[in-house]
Amino acid sequence: MPRNLQAELDEVERLRREARLDEAARACRAILRAAPGDAAVLLLLGRIQLQRDRPAEAVPLLRAAVEAAPDRAAPHALLGEALLRTRR
Repeated sequence: MPRNLQAELDEVERLRREARLDEAARACRAILRAAPGDAAVLLLLGRIQLQRDRPAEAVPLLRAAVEAAPDRAAPHALLGEALLRTRR
């Protein structure tokens, strides 16, 4: 049965909004293993890492999201936030 990436991302987003951040991060990493380089997955995991106050872990994820989708504003904005929070 094929994976429904959007449904899985929606579930991770629900966990993130409920502040179940460890669960959200684990689920997002599992999705990332199945869809490496997917901009939406990278962005969501980067956002979770920022919410977990782990900006240094968010930076490479968000850089990869920017590379995967350079025309999307959200990865750029979150990367800027992560870099500011790491004082880079």
